[in-house]
Order: sequence, then C-alpha cells, then structure tokens
Amino acid sequence: RLPFEHYLYSVVGGEMGTGWPLEALKAQAVSARTFALVQGMKYDIAHVSDTTYEQSYQGVGKEADDVIAAVDATKGEVIFDQNGQLITPFYSSNAGGMTADASEVWDSELDYVKSVPSPDDGPQQTLLMWDRVLLPSGKIGYIRTDFTEETGEVTDGGLKVLKAVGTNVNVRPAPFVNNTINGPIAQVNDGDRLVLLETRIESNNYQWITIPYRSDVLKSVIESRAGITIDGPLMTLEVSQRGPSARVTEMKANGETIEVSSPDAYRSVLNNLKSTRFEVEESARFTVLGAEGVTREWPSGEDPYVISADEQVVFDDKMLVLNPGNGARLITREPTFTFIGTGFGHGVGMSQWGARGLAEFMEYDYKQILQYYYNNITIQKGTE
Repeated sequence: RLPFEHYLYSVVGGEMGTGWPLEALKAQAVSARTFALVQGMKYDIAHVSDTTYEQSYQGVGKEADDVIAAVDATKGEVIFDQNGQLITPFYSSNAGGMTADASEVWDSELDYVKSVPSPDDGPQQTLLMWDRVLLPSGKIGYIRTDFTEETGEVTDGGLKVLKAVGTNVNVRPAPFVNNTINGPIAQVNDGDRLVLLETRIESNNYQWITIPYRSDVLKSVIESRAGITIDGPLMTLEVSQRGPSARVTEMKANGETIEVSSPDAYRSVLNNLKSTRFEVEESARFTVLGAEGVTREWPSGEDPYVISADEQVVFDDKMLVLNPGNGARLITREPTFTFIGTGFGHGVGMSQWGARGLAEFMEYDYKQILQYYYNNITIQKGTE
C-alpha cells in the first residue's frame, strides 16, 4: 500500500532502469501510469500484481533520481483513445525490429495499436561475434571470435580454416554463455584447427538463436504444454502462417496444426522462446539438387548417401553439406530443431528498446514516442 506516483518510481525503474534517456523514461512513466489505472481494483484486495503479468514492482531498490524525475515531470499524465477512454498501453522489452498487430498475438483487434518498424537493436551494440566451427572430433559448436584466428587456409570445399587461440576454450551449442542450458560440448587449445561454418553475433534480446533441441525433448514439451498428442516421432516442425509483422500465428508438427489458445502461446509451447518472430532450422529436413535440376526431399523413407570416387558412403549419423553460395549446413539422421528469431516479449504496442532508440538517435520526446507506437491517441492529465 503506497501512493500511486511513488509506486511508479519503482515500476519505471524496474521496467526500463536508471541511465536510460529521460524521454524514454517519461514515455514509460505515462504508459505505466495508464496501464495501472485501467486495471482498476483487479484483485479485489489489490489493484495490480507486482510481476510482469501486469507491471514489475521491486520496491525502493529500483528507484533512482532520473527515474523519479521522469515520473514527476509527467505527473498525472495518461493516454486516451479517440473516444476519450483510457487505453491499455501494452508494451514489451523488444519488438525485434517490428511491433506486432494485436490480431497476430492475441487473436483480437485494438484500434490504437499499429505494427510499425522499431529501432530495437540496442541490446547487441557492444556484443562480440561467435564462430560456428567444425572441430577435429567432428563436433560442431560456437566459439567466440576473440579466441580464433584465420590461418589463410581453406578446405577442399572452400571453407576457411581457423586456429584456436588460448587454453581450455569452451565450445558451446549456441552463441551465448549459460552453463545450465548451454554448457560446453568441448574445449579447444592454442593452435587447434577449426573449420569455419558461419559467424553470428552473441544471442541477445534483439537477435537470438536457441540451442538445437532433440526431437524427443521438444515433442514432450509441446505435448505437455499444448495438451496434444503428436503421432510418432517429431519429424517436421514448420511455420504455416504468419501475421503482418511476420510473427508466427500457426505452427504444424508432422503436418498437423498445433492448436493453442492464442498465437503468443507458441512462445511457451515451444520451450519458452523469447518471441514469436522466428524461423525454424530443421537438421533432418533438406532438399538435394541433382542433375538437370531434379530435386529430392528428405525425410523420404529412404536413407540418403553420398558416393565417393571408389565407394558408396552411407549417411550414418550426421553429414556436413555445402549450400550453393551459402556456406555449409549440418544435416542429421535424428531430427533437431533450432529457433532463430528477433525480439523479446509479445511485441504489441511500445517497444522499450525501441523507445530508447527513438530518444537517443531520433531525438523524439516522450509524446512523440507514444504517438509513434499508438494510433490516434491524446496524452493529457487525468489523475492528480
């Protein structure tokens, strides 16, 4: 129980944080104030919860001078729609370059929400790049580029050969450090030879990639969280529909639609993805281009194989193949699924990182930021 404006000191501090541009903090203050008022006495004994189900409230530890200044400078200001009603100003951490239309997230329309480009790349501005490499052992994983050097050599297939720099350097399934979900699969030492497959920026809240999920693991998660049964092993997982901002609105597993309560639920169903703005990379699903443009697709019920100069080599467990003009790709007998996407959160309404970008690089004030992310609104004092 505390004064309303004092409550906002911590909400804005927790949702954005000290050190952000003052105009972005002001935009967050007006949004948070409006959002809290719209909830009313939602829980009979309380207006809102203290979690991101409504708005994060973490006490005085999140208060700071610039955050307090932003709340005080906008005291009482809220957002109204064109009919004079308070809007519910949804916001999320990062829209991944494009905010969402409400219809592609919750199957509903909001007149005051529009899908717009959003300058959201702030989280990756200071991050390092990671090389995806083939190790002498045959394992494939990611290593930070500050632990590799080019040798000037290339493989017969034209791929660059690197050498490791350092001792006991970890190689991980995905380009980020998290020993719980992305622990090392190998270590390399100074001088070890590595074949470069691709280079990616470290996974972050703007641009991210998951670890490769085994078919049986992902099938279990999907069945449990969606309340469905997938016939047989999970062999294919595809995006079958997208919304205006390219967010996923329908997924199919083994050709059958995964039914969910709303499209945004795919984030949870697919093992807690950061957003629904993603692609799926399937290791056991591929197309081979043959002579005279003839193609064959796998899985097809037959085992693929390669023929060398003197013998037929059967595809055993995994194989590295060259994509024309696009580097190399790992294909496997047992399916794995990797999600590659942008953004963090539902993406509807204001992007917090986008607000920061508009304030820092476009010199938008807080009203311009809010008017950029919400349609046909007015901002005026509605509380004291």
